[in-house]
Amino acid sequence: MNNEIKLAYSLNFEDGEIPIDHDLLEASYNFLQIVSHPCDQDVALYIKRTVFLTRDGFRSSLYPLNFPTVFKHRNDKLMSAVFVKQHVVMLIGVRIFIYHPGRRLWIPAEGIKTEVNGISTYQCCVNQEPFCKTKELSSSDEMRVTDCDLIESEQN
Repeated sequence: MNNEIKLAYSLNFEDGEIPIDHDLLEASYNFLQIVSHPCDQDVALYIKRTVFLTRDGFRSSLYPLNFPTVFKHRNDKLMSAVFVKQHVVMLIGVRIFIYHPGRRLWIPAEGIKTEVNGISTYQCCVNQEPFCKTKELSSSDEMRVTDCDLIESEQN
């Protein structure tokens, strides 16, 4: 019996194999949520306990995202996610990670001294909006966590 998790039927599952040093990325909630990329209608996260990423508008089979066990603390789960440029910024547990889908690369955020309990972003898909005209983001391939807003937990 094949123990793979699939959102849709596929004839080729080699691409969906979970590496030994990874676990399935699970959400902290069990209701369905679709997080769409604000600038690319074909890119979205499908979240319902397990997390899937589509880059072709759900036209092909999806494999669950897997998370490196080296970054995992206790029972960390996905709390929130936003798209920033071609990356996905995710709050997993109380820490921020940047996921690069093309490279399947996870990057832990640096420089955040307190626990985080939410993330948000404002995308400039078309530079006609006043905010986009006053705040020019670099067009480089690299993403900095400072490109999105972090909501830090209040701790005494």
